[in-house]
Amino acid sequence: MSPGAPTERARVIDCRQGAVRAVFDAASSSDNSQLAAGGADKALTVFDVETGKQLRRWRAHGGDYKPRVNCVAFNEESNVVFSASMDCTLQAFDNRSRSEKPIQIFTEATDSVLSVDINGHEIVTGSADSNYRVYNIRDGNVNIDFLGETVNCVHFTPDSNCVLASTQDGHVRLMDKISGKMLARFIFRYSFLEISYCTNFKFIKSSRLERIGKARTSVESHSFSFCSSKEATFTYCCWSANLSMGR
Repeated sequence: MSPGAPTERARVIDCRQGAVRAVFDAASSSDNSQLAAGGADKALTVFDVETGKQLRRWRAHGGDYKPRVNCVAFNEESNVVFSASMDCTLQAFDNRSRSEKPIQIFTEATDSVLSVDINGHEIVTGSADSNYRVYNIRDGNVNIDFLGETVNCVHFTPDSNCVLASTQDGHVRLMDKISGKMLARFIFRYSFLEISYCTNFKFIKSSRLERIGKARTSVESHSFSFCSSKEATFTYCCWSANLSMGR
């Protein structure tokens, strides 16, 4: 473990309140005072970090089956919370209101929405329908780019000029946000579940192997760097998880 890495958990929040089941994603507000979580109960729940109490809960995702919430996110002001689900929608909720209804529903995806990232007035989503979508809330426009494989994870680059997208075939692509042109491609052996911008490369780069009964879950990370159009270098880290059975 690199110097400066945390060795203890600062706080544990019990997300089982209100029958919250398996949690698939969590996100913190800009001031770290709130935590949003979503999972198998097809609900979006916001908790108070200090007390661990549940503040709000929305159950807007539905359908004939029980779609799980794949990912959640706050906007920069943390007054809007987003949840993306297997019901093919991205939904936005007013975090200051007691209303149980979403303030906006994005229905362009034709399969499960797996990832979402917020950058000011722009939203990018990745979906199992092999597309990533960039929404401009101010203009009311959406740009859709087809990548040919399930898009597991998407992120805006720090300079807001590009979108970084990982797909099921183990490719990570750097895409121009406006033109949709692929600027760079990184090929790995694994399909990545998460991509994060790294400010401390030595601390982020790690791998671990955990054993759960007879099943072994391996979590591996890989790092890569690239230069943006403004010649600023960004370093990212990707995580992949593999489940195998063994003695």
